[in-house]
Amino acid sequence: MAFGTLFPSSFDAFQKGTVFNLSDLQITKRSNPFLKEGVTWLHQDDQLRVGKTRVGDYLFCMTKHAPAVEVMLSVESSAIQVYFPCEADEFLVEHSFLQLLRTALECRFALEGQVSLHSACVELEGKAVCFTGPSGTGKSTRAQRWVADLGAEWLSGDRPGIRLTKSAVLACGMPWDGKERIYRNAAVPLLAICDIRRSETVRVRRLSPRQARRVLMQQCFVP
Repeated sequence: MAFGTLFPSSFDAFQKGTVFNLSDLQITKRSNPFLKEGVTWLHQDDQLRVGKTRVGDYLFCMTKHAPAVEVMLSVESSAIQVYFPCEADEFLVEHSFLQLLRTALECRFALEGQVSLHSACVELEGKAVCFTGPSGTGKSTRAQRWVADLGAEWLSGDRPGIRLTKSAVLACGMPWDGKERIYRNAAVPLLAICDIRRSETVRVRRLSPRQARRVLMQQCFVP
């Protein structure tokens, strides 16, 4: 399996850049040697297993499949290694790789002042607006209306990164773009996060700090 086939077209714009950089990754065509040294498993559900090696690195692999692909996040979170055996089934590699890589990166984001937000994000007049809320409430529909009626530009169809810096809060496009297949390699100052709810009337109100915190805790992907 060629290196390039691991990444969908959404990663093409992220080969270099400050938002996301593929040079952080090391791809190794072999089974993970650390598995033989023993792993302490910290979490397991019906999809994902997360463990810790003896040297402190974090290991991510799928629960139901044989170890076709494993992703290792170094203890200082500065490097990510991807292991898969040469004889691995290409279908399992393709469907496991992106989920494991995204999970490892979102764990690293938490140490860098950044989280992934379940939202559709657009840019208008140099500012980003994120539309968040439970699945099916109309986040993408609202964002599409801004694009069509107000001249906004898509930044991310799903899961943009929200980055905190000393001078600003930035919304960042990411290569995992959801079903919309919309993404852009850019970081834009964040103006607002709108929590979308369905209603017979249209109105906008500011959330209280307590309400805003609850929304963010529900919609952010926090390791």
